[in-house]
Amino acid sequence: MRIENDVLFDHLLACKINDHLIALRLEWILPIQDLDFTFISFLQSCKKLKYLELFNIPAGDIDPLMESWLENRPESLKKVVIDISDIQDEDDSQA
Repeated sequence: MRIENDVLFDHLLACKINDHLIALRLEWILPIQDLDFTFISFLQSCKKLKYLELFNIPAGDIDPLMESWLENRPESLKKVVIDISDIQDEDDSQA
């Protein structure tokens, strides 16, 4: 089943999952537009979140996410695992 990321996070907020969430594992394949805004907003509402695992993040999506975390890092996070995919060597991209 596919669901838009903003719809998913809005649904989780409506169910008040964010009040009790202590661990989140998110996996995606395609680049997600506005991931940093949508995802960071959701993370900020998860006051008890301690463990975060992000898998298959396209390399192009990591910069906006990290920039957002510089200003809005969730205070409760103790451990973050990030698996970055689709990394190209500069020599490969020029060929």
